[in-house]
Amino acid sequence: MKKILLILLFAGSIANACQAVESANSLKQFTEEPQIVVTADISNEESQPTSIPTKRSTQLATSPISPTAISTPTNNLVTLPLKLEGKLWILHNQGDNYLEVINLATGTIEKKNKPRECFNFLFSTSFLLCSDEANQVYLFDPIRNDVIDLPVQGISWVRVSPDGCHLLYKDVDNVGQMRLNIVELCNNENFGTPISHEAPDMQRELQPPLLSANGNFITHFRWLDDHYILDILDTSANEWRRIDILGPRPLIDQIKHSPTDSLLLYGTSDNEFPGIIPATSVYIVDLVTGQKTLVANAPSESFKLFPQNNIWSPDGSRFFLFSENELCIFSTSNLERDCFQLPGEDTNIYGAIWSPNGEEILIQIDGVSKGKDDLMLFNVQEHDFTILIAGIEVSLFDWRP
Repeated sequence: MKKILLILLFAGSIANACQAVESANSLKQFTEEPQIVVTADISNEESQPTSIPTKRSTQLATSPISPTAISTPTNNLVTLPLKLEGKLWILHNQGDNYLEVINLATGTIEKKNKPRECFNFLFSTSFLLCSDEANQVYLFDPIRNDVIDLPVQGISWVRVSPDGCHLLYKDVDNVGQMRLNIVELCNNENFGTPISHEAPDMQRELQPPLLSANGNFITHFRWLDDHYILDILDTSANEWRRIDILGPRPLIDQIKHSPTDSLLLYGTSDNEFPGIIPATSVYIVDLVTGQKTLVANAPSESFKLFPQNNIWSPDGSRFFLFSENELCIFSTSNLERDCFQLPGEDTNIYGAIWSPNGEEILIQIDGVSKGKDDLMLFNVQEHDFTILIAGIEVSLFDWRP
């Protein structure tokens, strides 16, 4: 039976830029007046948690690693139909004690040992997200064998900004007040005290908060009175604002920050069933102005905004959506789209991710071999599809520089 993709505890992207980038062209076609309410000014209420993340190194015991699922002449090489930039990180199964890093220019495969309790990639970074038997959450870097211990136990979620440079998690101070903590990740030599912010009423949160690129905004959806709202924290001003979200409910696993701008995409649905629900409509919000507009209604039954992967291009100028077997690429500046039909009929799509240079999209689909996956490549300029790797088990994958 085909595995069901898990909802991640974090949001991320494939961009690796760690510097602020000026906003792209402002969105056109906004159709709704923003409704913003300043809910609190906490500029004088910053405080630091009593403990901070710590970094240490560890040595993993080398254990036998089973051969890769890729059909290749050797265990250290895969034959690729074309040369590409970057490296493909693949976790075949959640319980594996290793992951594979494929050099897409040469086809060489490097196996990296990891603790079995590291279950998710922290996208846009070199870290994996891990949780030990005591529910202590920590980060593990399989390249350097570094471990970063987060300072509190019982963390239920960890978020990373789309540019991969900031980490968000919650804590509770000495008087029981919930705090949201932002930690710098890009400067590993200066992994210091988190910047802490007061949290709004999160007892009825629809989803854990998200962090925008460069750590500029914290956002989260929740129900208030008779409708949903989007709370926005401007971290530089330390001020919470509110946008009313009218209409269908936002979906907890289908909310995506742009990797470069103050833009947020989110999917909605009238479907009240629990679990992973595809979006029937997609909206975009400018977090600076509060303007919100409808991007598209699904041409078929629904859109897919994959929980695992960021749908934004690395430079933030485009984003993709899937509806049934159709791939649509949207321009951020004017929301115009180009749509392409995937080869075959009734192709099950389980994930997709941009290449680091924004020239390709890698798509995880049902493989020809039973119980296996194929990784299909779409060239954004040439508009053609190519099977990059066939007959492989994929639980998580990330395309990194």
